[in-house]
Amino acid sequence: MRSPELFEEVAFRRFFIGQSASLLGDQFAVLAVPLAAILTVGAGATQVGALTAAGVAPSLLLSVWAGARIDRHGHRRVVMLVADFSRAAAVLSIPIAYAFGGLTLLQLYLVAFLIGVFDVFFGVAYQAVLISMVRRDQYVAASSWLRGSQAVTQTVGLTLGGVLVSALTAPIALVLNAASFVISGTQLARIHPTEPPPAKPAHGQGVGDGLRWVYRSPLLRAVLTSSGLTNLAVFMSTGVLTLYAIRTLHLTPTAIGVALGAGAIGAFIGAATCTRVETRLGLGPLLALSSLIYPGGLLFYPAARGPALLAAATLAAGEFIAAVTAVWADIALGTILTIEVADDIRSRVNGAFRTINQGVRPIGAIAGGLLATSIGLRSALLCSAVIGLLGGSLILRKQVLSITSTPRSPKTPTTD
Repeated sequence: MRSPELFEEVAFRRFFIGQSASLLGDQFAVLAVPLAAILTVGAGATQVGALTAAGVAPSLLLSVWAGARIDRHGHRRVVMLVADFSRAAAVLSIPIAYAFGGLTLLQLYLVAFLIGVFDVFFGVAYQAVLISMVRRDQYVAASSWLRGSQAVTQTVGLTLGGVLVSALTAPIALVLNAASFVISGTQLARIHPTEPPPAKPAHGQGVGDGLRWVYRSPLLRAVLTSSGLTNLAVFMSTGVLTLYAIRTLHLTPTAIGVALGAGAIGAFIGAATCTRVETRLGLGPLLALSSLIYPGGLLFYPAARGPALLAAATLAAGEFIAAVTAVWADIALGTILTIEVADDIRSRVNGAFRTINQGVRPIGAIAGGLLATSIGLRSALLCSAVIGLLGGSLILRKQVLSITSTPRSPKTPTTD
């Protein structure tokens, strides 16, 4: 993570500042939006679940289409800038409505959905803009700094968000979330990276191009299948972990918070060490190792037993290990996509990956709940770990293990 030369580049420095502010504001929203629904408009468990679904639905519905539109028309930085200011306006509508006594559950659903829509466009364009600001051999270091910022803001933001919600009420605390999007957009407006040109007609510009590109590449097929299964497994466990900690392990909310907070520390350490580990192991071996160890961390959950302190420590160990290796896997995966995917189809491929990886998450959460009801919480967590390990094992291919450096130009996919 020691790459001060990155911050000598004005564009990356401004981008980093904007993203750090935005990530901090996002943590306020994690608490403030559901609390606004519960405390202000009296939402119950079903309504809060629907609110969460409204926020993630656009990733499943729009990612592939958004990737095609962005590759066809270009102007990726502008897309991200518009997304930032649009998210700011959507979030700001909540405290405004609250101030005038007109906040409703329907508005919260609509705001969550709109934020999800603009998150899709921002996320699909993100990698192409980042690549245009740094050299390809700097991508691991740049991603490490950004993921480190995410880990720090997650740790600080959740704590600060709770304080702000208590002091200001949930809707008013969202003003700071809106402000964070404005800061991010302002920083994007101050950079002008040289982006890849829009897709040429010969490459095609349809919504299925990204999926076809992945299908034609045995390497990308394996990577997407592996990451999809791992995401499914992780969200199977995420959906029941808190319930398991309370009902089976009899932990207090404070103990659960401390145990899960180990994940934020692990994410920061993962970001800080990724460049060094990648240099020593190579890019492909890093992805293979982290893809196996990451779901292996899930095995700690069903293994937790004994006194509350020991059980909480076991959960914390699993969270820590999973978080460190999840960051390594994410950065390695992003770098391999940088290598393997041509610039003019990058957003479409990102859209395809986002559709699968985001789309399996609600499926995993529902499956985890159903499985826990059928066979018990501990057994459901064990099943999720086994599925995750199966997903990680799919990455053990010669094509992946042979990637030991970061080439300067992307490859063209080949068929089997």
